[in-house]
Parts: sequence; structure tokens; C-alpha cells
Amino acid sequence: MSREWFVDHKGKTLGPFRTKQLKRLAETGQINSETRIRIGSAGKWVRAASVRGLFKSELDQTWNESESQPLPALPVEPPPAPWEAKSNVADDQIASVLGDFNAPAEAESFEHFPASQSVETDYKSCPYCGEQILSTAIKCRYCGEFLNAQINVKRHSAGRQENWNPGVAAVLSVVIPGLGQVYKQQILNGFVWFIAVLLGYAFFVIPGIVLHIACVFGAASGDKSRSPSSSTSSATSIIAGVFIVGLIVCGIVGFFVDPPDTSRRSDPTTTAKVPAPEVQRLQLESWNWHLSPGGQYVQVEGQITNVSSSPFDGVKAVASFFDSEGGFITSDSAYIEYRPLLPGQTSPFSVMVKHNPRMESASIEFAKPFGNVIPTVSKETNADED
Repeated sequence: MSREWFVDHKGKTLGPFRTKQLKRLAETGQINSETRIRIGSAGKWVRAASVRGLFKSELDQTWNESESQPLPALPVEPPPAPWEAKSNVADDQIASVLGDFNAPAEAESFEHFPASQSVETDYKSCPYCGEQILSTAIKCRYCGEFLNAQINVKRHSAGRQENWNPGVAAVLSVVIPGLGQVYKQQILNGFVWFIAVLLGYAFFVIPGIVLHIACVFGAASGDKSRSPSSSTSSATSIIAGVFIVGLIVCGIVGFFVDPPDTSRRSDPTTTAKVPAPEVQRLQLESWNWHLSPGGQYVQVEGQITNVSSSPFDGVKAVASFFDSEGGFITSDSAYIEYRPLLPGQTSPFSVMVKHNPRMESASIEFAKPFGNVIPTVSKETNADED
């Protein structure tokens, strides 16, 4: 099968040519060693000089030009572009692949091919290196960058659209846990979240609130441009599932470990009678007051008995004196003789007070070390003054 060749002439792609036709164009000088050619419509452009057997020696080429009939000449080609010098190495590497042109060629020229067989090719600048490349090129032959990357990015960005609204999903999950996930077409996630939040509120209030907040955040998160059904959120489902199982296990264990016992409940109709606390008190057996020898002091003497079930420690006898009209004159105190005063024990006491001629009456009471008065009952009261 004969190969089809294309020739780049002043930015236009001419062809296709058969191998013999291409060789004839080379022999007649219509293409030179710097002319760009390629195999097929999608082949790589190479210099004609890199194709083995396409050109004869300078002597044979001079002879051919003098003997052959003149052919219509092509317009003078511009000097080779700078990029052609860069492709010499690549052209030499593919020279062995492009065929052998040793067979005799038929007389052909560009004028034998109608214009309908010419393929015009538009060129554009590479966005990365600025070199001229085919408008249909996918990859730049100079810098190696893929040109369809930008096309894919534009196509992808143009096709992006929001498939769900995060605000709507969050509000739905606030109203009913899991409803936002259902709105995003995550039916399984919505059901799992609903059960998790319901059990959280049923067993413990705080875990229910935490799960409800997590459910709302889960509903509002995710890629809005992706199809919600493609986002499985498996990690969230697993966490919620584990939490549900934990709540169920805790409830079962709590029920069997501490079952309700009706026998422990008290009957509100019956109330236990609690004995009133015992009042600690003393009993004054006897007491009197009189002037001491010399008349400078008044001495109060008597006996006191502990009639309670608890001992008293540090009991003080406090004597107070008043005038004829009941006005207070003075008072003084002294510890009783027995310390502590045991239950049922009787102890004497004595208090010395400096004498005042206006003293007409006196009273006696007993107090704890910090001044708290001890309730006292009296058998008799004596008020004598010598």
C-alpha cells in the first residue's frame, strides 16, 4: 500500500502525494531539503532532507535539472524558521522510518493535483512557548505541553452547577434530623442520622444535642457541584452506627443490672415518727448570796445537777445583781466545780462579786464556754443578805 505524503507550502498543507510523486517533486526542485513534509494527515512534520533516498547527490541533481523538461515553478519559499533548526535531532531519529525512495519516480508536479486535494491548515501560537503550531494540535511539539488541558478545565468549569443548597439541607436537618441528608439524596445516611439523634435524646439529652449538631453540619457539608448520590459519607455513617449500638448496649445493661424495685418505694400514706431531739438542761438544787467576811464582796453559792443524758463541760455560773427598782448593777461568773458535769451528777458552784450597797436582788443562770445559756429548772430560790 502506497504511503500518502503531505507538503507544507507557505503555511498551507498540500497533498496527499504518493511516494513516487514526492520523489519527482524533489528531483524537479519543487521541494528542497528544508521543506517540511509528513506521512498522513496526523503525522509529524520533518525536514525533507531527513528522509533517506528522497534526494540524489549534487552531481545527479544538476544533471537531472539540465535534462528534464521544465516544470511550473513554485513561489520562492521563505528562509527556514528558527523552530526548524530545533527539530534537526528529532528529524534524524525518524529518518529510518519514513521509507526508501530508490525506485524510479514518475514525472509529477504540484499542478497535476487539483485544488480540491489540497488541505489548508490553520496555525496558532502555543499558549506556553509562543511557537506556531496547528490549530488542531493536542500537544505542542516544541515545549511538550498538552493543549487540551485548558479545554478540559473550561469544559469542567462550564459544566459545574450546584445540585443542592447547603442552607436548605441544614434547615431541614434542624427541623427533622436526617431530612437534610434525604434532600441530598443520601437516603441511608438520613435514616441512620434520624435513629442516632432519636436514641441520643431518648437515653441521654446531651449526646442527643451533640448528634443533632453533627447531623446539621453533615447535611450542610460536601461538594455542591457533585451528585449527592455519589457521595456516600461512609465514615459518618459508621460513626453514627457505632454510637447507636453503644446507646442500645448501655440501655440494655442498665436495665438488667439495676432493675426497678418496687419494694424500695416508700408508702406516702405512712410516715415514720421521728423522736424529737432531747433538750439538754440543768436543775438548780439550791442557791443563796451573802456578804463575805469584811463586807467587801458578795458570795453566791449553790448546787446544780445534770438532768440530761449528755455530759456538760465548762459550765459557768453567772450571777447578776439589781437595785430596788430592778435596775441592773453588775454581774460576774465562775466555772462550777465539776468539769465535766456527767449525767445525774450534782456539782457545787461559787461566784464572788464586789459589794455594792444598792444591791437588793440577784439572779443565777448557767452558760456554756461561748456564752450560750443552758436551760435550767429551779427547785428553790433563796435571797439572803447578812
